Amino acid sequence: MLRIGRKAILITFTLSMLLLVFIVTPASALYVSATQETHSQELNITDENKGYVYSNYPPFGTRDITWLDINQDVGLNVYRYHSSGWSDSADLVNGPAVTEYSFASYHSYIPGWLADTSFIPIFTEFVNTTNDDLEIAVDQKRVVFPLGLGQQSSVILEPYLYHSGTLTLSTEEFIHVTIDCRTDSVSMNVIVYDHEGSSLGSLFLNGGDVKILPFRPSGPGTYAIRLYPMAADEGLLVAEILPVAVAPQTIQYGEVVDDVLSGSEFIMDSGSGSIVITEKAPTARTYKFSSNSTHAGRIGYSINYPEFLLPVHIPYEPELKVTSDAFVGSSAVMRYQTQLWGDIGQHYYQSFQGESYYLTVIGMDEAIYSIYNEEIGASQLPLNEAFYLENNHLNTHTVAYQLSLDEDSIVKVNSTENVGDYGWVLFSVFDDMMYRVLGVIDGSSFHNAPNYYLPAGEYVVLG
Repeated sequence: MLRIGRKAILITFTLSMLLLVFIVTPASALYVSATQETHSQELNITDENKGYVYSNYPPFGTRDITWLDINQDVGLNVYRYHSSGWSDSADLVNGPAVTEYSFASYHSYIPGWLADTSFIPIFTEFVNTTNDDLEIAVDQKRVVFPLGLGQQSSVILEPYLYHSGTLTLSTEEFIHVTIDCRTDSVSMNVIVYDHEGSSLGSLFLNGGDVKILPFRPSGPGTYAIRLYPMAADEGLLVAEILPVAVAPQTIQYGEVVDDVLSGSEFIMDSGSGSIVITEKAPTARTYKFSSNSTHAGRIGYSINYPEFLLPVHIPYEPELKVTSDAFVGSSAVMRYQTQLWGDIGQHYYQSFQGESYYLTVIGMDEAIYSIYNEEIGASQLPLNEAFYLENNHLNTHTVAYQLSLDEDSIVKVNSTENVGDYGWVLFSVFDDMMYRVLGVIDGSSFHNAPNYYLPAGEYVVLG
């Protein structure tokens, strides 16, 4: 007897004689026409028969792949700046040819926890290696195709080329995008960009996966669902994409939600009695929660899912993804999003700027889950005085505090630990809707503990 969630299924066959059939449900999607766009920029060649490129982030103002179109052998001298000074490298590109070339191998630095990543530009020198006139162009290619909300679309792909599905949205609060890569030997990166170029979510598909990418739109405009397929063999590559609008279910303080992630790739064929394993999309549900601007909340969850169904079939392990109206700044501006791991856990949050938070639960195989939203009543940290914290638990224990600053301040932490360690994290959302996180390192005394600058405002401190 195999237990699946709360349901038990009686199996009356012997595994050694089990007939397994793997099928893929025939596609009913509409094939859409894709258009390849190419932008070419010729480089100015100096009297010394040299060309120069100054490349900032992103290269040539686009995230598309670039190709060099050269009429002969070309020498390359690349100059980069990093923390310890300049470095240079030399290379040779054989021509005539059109060859893929990246202008994006940047060095970067982060001035502080309140700043975004800064990229240091690259200078590339193209050197003529013959006496003939040098001709160089930089080409950018992409494939563009239309998508409709609520319409399942199929598109034929070219490997190692970016494909942008354009999707027009208006006032939709939340979107689920189901993506089927349709082929076992194909892997695929998927990223959603809004009309400002900010990333809203991403996922990776492999081995014929069918996955769901949830994201919070940024308002009316045209969005790009970008696919980058990778294939070891030549042949027909097809992806199916279905974007749908969903209405998140609000979870109030003190409310518990219990539900089941229905469906399974493991089914019994009614005609033959064989066990059939299908490639199918998981179930996804999105929940909405928020707090007031001065008090933290906490989402707790637990999941019970089957560890195995058959020796040849691993069940879909549930995923939990949290996103919000806020953004984070790293290599680029992107929507705040974090993944929760494990079959039990918690996530602290606070609606500092009135923003909402969203939890999407994804899975199948009759996995049972519970979600609880609570206001935790965190204590205020004292200002300009010491306080005492002791962990008497045998494992890691997290305590949340409120920190309200009327003026810009400095925070520093010392500890007397001799066994184990303390981890301190502060986070907030600022007026520009940027979600910032600061990890604080403690010292053995206040004198040698690092100083951390905090602007006036509200913070949640986890210690």
